[in-house]
Amino acid sequence: MAHRSSSLNAAPLKLSSRTVAIATATATLTAAGALQAFGSDPMYEGSTQLVGILPDSFPSLKSSSGQNVASSHPSLASANIAPPDLIHSVQADVLQDSAMATFVAGKLQKQGLKITPSALLSRIKARTSSEGWLEVYFQDTDPSRVQLVLEQVAQWYATQDSSCDIQACQDVPFIEAQIPILKQRQRQLNQKIGEVNQQLQQSVSHQMDSTIETATIEDYSDYLLVQQHLQIRHLAHVETAVAETLARLKDYQARMNLSTAKVQTRFKLLNQIIPQYQEWSTEWQQGDRQLLALTLSKDSQAQVYRRANGGSAQTTVESDAIAQDSAELETPATAEGALTQKQQALTAKMNQTVSGIVQHSVVDMPGPISELILSDIRRFDQMEGWLMTLHRLQLLERRRQTLKQMQQDTIAQTQEWQQATNVHDQLRQELTITTETLTKYQQHYEIAQQQVAKESLAWQVIAPPEVVQEKGGLSWMLSSLAKTQRPLMTLGLP
Repeated sequence: MAHRSSSLNAAPLKLSSRTVAIATATATLTAAGALQAFGSDPMYEGSTQLVGILPDSFPSLKSSSGQNVASSHPSLASANIAPPDLIHSVQADVLQDSAMATFVAGKLQKQGLKITPSALLSRIKARTSSEGWLEVYFQDTDPSRVQLVLEQVAQWYATQDSSCDIQACQDVPFIEAQIPILKQRQRQLNQKIGEVNQQLQQSVSHQMDSTIETATIEDYSDYLLVQQHLQIRHLAHVETAVAETLARLKDYQARMNLSTAKVQTRFKLLNQIIPQYQEWSTEWQQGDRQLLALTLSKDSQAQVYRRANGGSAQTTVESDAIAQDSAELETPATAEGALTQKQQALTAKMNQTVSGIVQHSVVDMPGPISELILSDIRRFDQMEGWLMTLHRLQLLERRRQTLKQMQQDTIAQTQEWQQATNVHDQLRQELTITTETLTKYQQHYEIAQQQVAKESLAWQVIAPPEVVQEKGGLSWMLSSLAKTQRPLMTLGLP
């Protein structure tokens, strides 16, 4: 049993030794084949550096990296070095420049190196350094070919004509001339709009209640429209009252046998028999105008703000427009209340004076009145009513004149306001157009300037091609392993 156990243990040892031998031989052949296949074709990479130079007409694009270049290349000390962002934007053009690839491929073919433009572009790489330089890379297994390719690429870019013949080159100077003009016009329009706004707001504050801080230009436009509407309503009411008073006057004149009396005669009669009547009538008309203006203004404002707050817009018109109804115009404000009281006192004095004419004896009455009564005693009973009707009609006529004049003034004021608001709207519209045009010009200018910068970009080589063997390839890895003198694979015995 002991011998059998020893034999059984020996068999696996022989099998393991054979396996190790086979694995070692395989690994050695594989490594040798890899070294033979890849060791003779190392990959080389070369690079060259170019700096972009802009015309002096692009000061806004001047790069801060120019000092770094100038320190190592004194000839570029005064050059307008392109900024990194512009160089970065042309990287794609470098990698896809078919004209460059065709040129370089043609040059290489004359020197016995066959490479197609597409193959050339597929193996060129580019990047922008932190300093803002363009670094062009090329890889090949032949270092001399790397050197020649990079030399020809650098020559292509260094000898390109930097003159600009695209449309953007014509757009840039035109836009540069237009932008200051548009900015100046924008400032002028803003100033004019501010002045017109101030004038309009002063009109609003002057015409509307200055205590209402929420009054706007739009509110005032509505205010004028409502004002006209109310004036028309008041004037219609007065016209009705005038017609009714004229009818009563004709009735009195018929009963008094005065049907032939002319209209103008009646007012001359009152002025003739009452020496102060003309002065009182003028004073009454002035006070009535002030009270009407206050009432119409308050009613107009009330309607405007009711509309703004979603309320109804009903017109308030006095039930009667005769002098005796002046009390209806009274307002709670102290100044307005004083004016109302003064108007009421004047009205009462005029009424008392007119009605008191017939309170005297016929001898003491004014001549024209006593003559009318003496010629027909029946006129005495109708005389007071007739005189009061004449007086009433006189005051209604005064109020009608006032309302017509106010109506004309409001129409003229509305027209002036409309013209002012039209000017304001035109200025606002012109400002909008100017601002939009300026924005478009500025956007187009930025794009066109980049296009012109690319087109006008001149290249100068600041680092000639440098070729190095690329690290990281399989041949480099295998040679590194060989230098360590360690086996590729280690198999331990069990």
